[in-house]
Amino acid sequence: MLNKGSLLICLIALSGCSNDKSADDTGETTGETTGQTTTAPATVDGEMRYSIYRSDLALEGVEVTTELGTSTSDADGVAVVEVPAWSPFQIVSVHPDYHSMYFFGYSCGPGCLPELDAPFSEGFFFTGEPMIAPSVSSEVASLFGGSVDAAKGHVIVSVLGPVSATVVSAIAGGEVSLSEPYGLAFVEDASARYGVSEGTESRDGAIGFMNIAPGPVTVTVDPPDGTTTCDIFPSEGSYVASSYEIEVYADTVSRLSFVCQ
Repeated sequence: MLNKGSLLICLIALSGCSNDKSADDTGETTGETTGQTTTAPATVDGEMRYSIYRSDLALEGVEVTTELGTSTSDADGVAVVEVPAWSPFQIVSVHPDYHSMYFFGYSCGPGCLPELDAPFSEGFFFTGEPMIAPSVSSEVASLFGGSVDAAKGHVIVSVLGPVSATVVSAIAGGEVSLSEPYGLAFVEDASARYGVSEGTESRDGAIGFMNIAPGPVTVTVDPPDGTTTCDIFPSEGSYVASSYEIEVYADTVSRLSFVCQ
């Protein structure tokens, strides 16, 4: 049986970015970038902290790959990665005992922190990512009378509220939809017996979609009441979007987070 627990992937941004820059470029889907143009390539560091879902135990041995290199999580579950600045990115996390995970985001970069004169090495993002075992996804599906189709993939979306100091946390009322059909959808729900209930509107955490055919999928969020815009984590306002295109792969989890304010 499922223990009552959080499917929310808690995200903490360790550096803030200015949200009042004028738009320089129009982004993919419905987003727009507000970053500054740089003359030299720049990168952003990300610290991934992996754990075992439902136990919070650190998970060692996750192979983590970006277009700029590969690292492996240590005994504390930590792997440091590097992604291009001012750019969409994809972080691939692989462990033989868990669903592989594709984390999609849009990075900040030099000039995002106007108070810093040095390169963006002072700023980076942090995300804690529970890895999900196939047995867990099967249990979730069975709660709603379904089953897992290994030929299809899954999407988990976090809808997060306004940044408060350095913390970004879940916000209720964000309606999430996908451009492609899915088998079932569930939300983290603290009032439900096993911590999840059917639905596509955020309550206490993330929204999950199961059994989606591999290929490009556009994820759209309707900003919750009290917010007007959402941006793609960890862009910190440099990429404002209510929709974003990701890729779904067979028997994997694709991850995306919106920060709405």
